[in-house]
Amino acid sequence: MDTLTLGTRSPGVAQLTMAREAVFNAFDEAMIGELDAAFAQLEADAAVRVIVLAGAGRHFSAGADLQWMQRASSATEAWNLADARRFAAMLARIEACPKPTVARVRGSDEAREGLAAFLGKRPPDWNPR
Repeated sequence: MDTLTLGTRSPGVAQLTMAREAVFNAFDEAMIGELDAAFAQLEADAAVRVIVLAGAGRHFSAGADLQWMQRASSATEAWNLADARRFAAMLARIEACPKPTVARVRGSDEAREGLAAFLGKRPPDWNPR
């Protein structure tokens, strides 16, 4: 993956980090494709209970990459339609993912401790015992 890094924070918790820090983790075609593929992989992985989505650096995500938008402005209608469908499919995959997905925005030590305690003490209803 060129725009993402995938790691494990603790057993059952996968951390997926958007790694385009120079452009504040803005979305482009590559990141959209990689996010879609990563969520498909994590959804299929029985060892993953929770997905933490984070942004590298000081910003979670700036939204759309300006260079991506520039390319779209000069592309054909067919290209823009296909591009919009890929983006919508990626968002739909994340939304439909049966595993809880938490956006990790910089937080305090208390917030991190609280999330760890929650994940450690409350078994998910969807996880067979």
